[in-house]
Amino acid sequence: MLHYYKVVVKMKPFIKWPGGKEKEVDIISNFFPKDLNRYFEPFVGGGAVYFSLDNEKYMDIPKYLNDISNELIKLYKYIKESNSIFFDSIEKIQYNWNVLEKVINMHSFELLKYYYEYQENRIEFDFLKKKIEFFIEENEDDFNGIMSDKDFNPCAELFKKTIVSYICRRFKRLKALSLNNNLTEEDILDAIETALKGSFYNHYRYIYNNKDRNSSINIKPEFASAIYYFIRENCYASMFRYNQFGDFNIPYGGRAYNKKMFKSKIINKELINYMKNTQIENMDFLDFMMKYKPKHNDFVFVDPPYDSDFSKYSNTEFLKEDHERLCNYLKKLEANVMIVIKKTDYIYELYKKNGFNIYEFNKKYLVNCKNRNNRDVTHLIITNYEVIKINDKLLD
Repeated sequence: MLHYYKVVVKMKPFIKWPGGKEKEVDIISNFFPKDLNRYFEPFVGGGAVYFSLDNEKYMDIPKYLNDISNELIKLYKYIKESNSIFFDSIEKIQYNWNVLEKVINMHSFELLKYYYEYQENRIEFDFLKKKIEFFIEENEDDFNGIMSDKDFNPCAELFKKTIVSYICRRFKRLKALSLNNNLTEEDILDAIETALKGSFYNHYRYIYNNKDRNSSINIKPEFASAIYYFIRENCYASMFRYNQFGDFNIPYGGRAYNKKMFKSKIINKELINYMKNTQIENMDFLDFMMKYKPKHNDFVFVDPPYDSDFSKYSNTEFLKEDHERLCNYLKKLEANVMIVIKKTDYIYELYKKNGFNIYEFNKKYLVNCKNRNNRDVTHLIITNYEVIKINDKLLD
């Protein structure tokens, strides 16, 4: 049975996305054209600006969203169509996520006993592993069938090994920490919960990464998208990175994520209703724009990948040639166009020489991924129309 979770706050993105503009929408909205017939976003990402549109003013106008990320667009489409398999999968992941906390509460005495035996050198590490293995086998029913439900967990034996590995490694780390710190029982149980939930996260990240390689992992596309959403919500700082093999490889966010409730962000009637007049595509930006052909009094909001060394967010690079393709198309449009992008000499000169209006504002990044981005940088708002009555303080 599908349960909706009513969210009464102002509409916000349901997913964090690299370069998202959620914290800048108050500035960006001051540059909107006065009237618009249709709304377009060829690089929607997390949709911060799309979701910030005034409900009463823009609810009934046609909206067109696009992104090159197939994974992201599946989420948008499943939400819009109220896909029951997808929503049921989200419910099930959240429920089992919460079950892990119950396991800790039910068996705190046993788990603390195992830790203290190891910490006080009454058992060796190898024997600790055997005890944790036995604990999982003996209490399998308390895990709500996670180990036996092949539709939900097609790699149950691997999951058991992952749990053992994570808990034992956490015990080893706690033992080292205890030499210089007085750890409370609450500290220890929190660490065990982090290990258990980290193992759950990594296990389903493995399932997602290997669903197309391992024939034993036979899951529905809707369930795969639910897993994708789960790992994106619970990865460290909601970052977005793939390794050279195309695997999503951001680790679990850690203790601060243990109590996270993610289903209410995505299963709510307001979100579904908001998207009712929205057409959603998964195309190259130029193919998308050529398909729908924005006209006079339409509004095209463009938030492209940055001109930087770190412009590969969805296993797809966006190169200088792509920026030139974009600029060459936009300068010919009769529609109102706004581009928001980090300032570089290349971007500034590209749009300046093509006759666009350019405004600047500052932005600070929340996450600095291997120092690829300067935390305090200048961003550009670029338009093909004159902006009137702008409050200068907004640009400080």
